[in-house]
Amino acid sequence: MNRHDNHPTEAELDVDVFGVMAGLTAAETAEFNALDARNFVDDNGNPFPWPWDVTGAAKNRWLQLYEKHEAALKKLKAYRLERLR
Repeated sequence: MNRHDNHPTEAELDVDVFGVMAGLTAAETAEFNALDARNFVDDNGNPFPWPWDVTGAAKNRWLQLYEKHEAALKKLKAYRLERLR
């Protein structure tokens, strides 16, 4: 939390003090980070194809974990806004 109030910042909502991403378990966070490290993007932010992922399973799993994390962030942000009222 920042030093000016008791409300977590956006970055603090994203990852907890143990480095676990919101909405994911520690194992899922490690899995997401491992997959994400192999997912390269160009200078414009466009992802390169995953040539090593011939079945598409890894990309689908990455997307599943990403969407789970984003859904949890959305809930946390809504909760935070409600508490500020």
